[in-house]
Amino acid sequence: YGGVPEARGYALLAMGRGVAVMSNVVVNAALLELAQRAAGCPTGDELKSYPDDYICENKVYGLNPLSLISNIGVVTGVLAALFQPSIGVVLDYTSYRRFVGILFSAVFASVQACQIAIGPGTWFPMAILMSFAGFCFTV
Repeated sequence: YGGVPEARGYALLAMGRGVAVMSNVVVNAALLELAQRAAGCPTGDELKSYPDDYICENKVYGLNPLSLISNIGVVTGVLAALFQPSIGVVLDYTSYRRFVGILFSAVFASVQACQIAIGPGTWFPMAILMSFAGFCFTV
């Protein structure tokens, strides 16, 4: 990196984000399947006995289970729009930049660790936690 610490830091940041994105891909697939099961929609091998154009009309928590991931993205975006201006002020005009970075990284890592417990009884709280993790990822 030619002795430039910022370049090395950026490369390390990209590696960390790659791991987070890969874990979110797996969690997203699990969330979709669990939400469909909770709604009473067929999943996996059960779908083979249905026509190709079958669409499940059932809802879970008032939502279409297939829209769960996009709703997580909406909540993440709303949280970011509400809180990033004030967080940006703290980062730009105070000496708490390092502390805030460590804090949000710790929250993000904790949520990622909690997602190990995803299952039929915990998928909805995990979806809510994933919204907060997405917000922490954007900070």
